[in-house]
Amino acid sequence: MIHTNNPMIQFSIKERLDGHWDFVPLSDLWGRSVRELFSGYSGREVVAEFLVNDYDMPHRWFFCGTDFWLQRMAEKGRACSFAEAITILEERKPDILARVIPGLNDVIDLFPGSVMELCECGNMVSAGQATTETAGVTEPSDPHTKNRKEKGL
Repeated sequence: MIHTNNPMIQFSIKERLDGHWDFVPLSDLWGRSVRELFSGYSGREVVAEFLVNDYDMPHRWFFCGTDFWLQRMAEKGRACSFAEAITILEERKPDILARVIPGLNDVIDLFPGSVMELCECGNMVSAGQATTETAGVTEPSDPHTKNRKEKGL
């Protein structure tokens, strides 16, 4: 959830792999600019849902990676492609495209001492949970996450 001065913005980003939808891991977002993210999602089965609560009037937007999902999501709310979203932002708020999504360093700054390590699968293990069994690489229990890992995503 991202808080701005007045409106509150909630978003989720999902990708369809092998016929199943799964959330895009935070590790895929960290350290990348908004332009870089949106450009990378064009042409892929990715749907980002943004809910903007602006003065008690929610607005629902869908950014879609393919024309198929653009048509499907237009039935649920306002929809545009990631390429169109880039064009809209270039015209209205170009500074947003250059923003880099903060990464692990920001998490460590916010919660000093509570992050012990970042496992190769992208999970954070807190100092209270770390043992010889949990330290290092952990296998995802969710089969959809496992599919992402096997495909190198």
